[in-house]
Amino acid sequence: MAPTLKDGDLVFTRSIKKGAIAAVGDIVVLRAGDNFIVKRVFDSNHDSIVLAGDSSTETSIYCYRPLSKNRVVGKVIASF
Repeated sequence: MAPTLKDGDLVFTRSIKKGAIAAVGDIVVLRAGDNFIVKRVFDSNHDSIVLAGDSSTETSIYCYRPLSKNRVVGKVIASF
């Protein structure tokens, strides 16, 4: 999520109820197996969510493809 967030940044999140729709532009935490990934919401509807990273040089397998919005567990509300 660089340049917005850097490795080692501390993020505070707010829970998102299962099935809730995050707004485009929100930074969210996504469950990825036993890990968590932080990405920005690129698009969202009632069935799925599409995420993007902020880096123009790096990408992720979680970006630019529809994912179940039930994998989103929280919204980033602050970072340090």
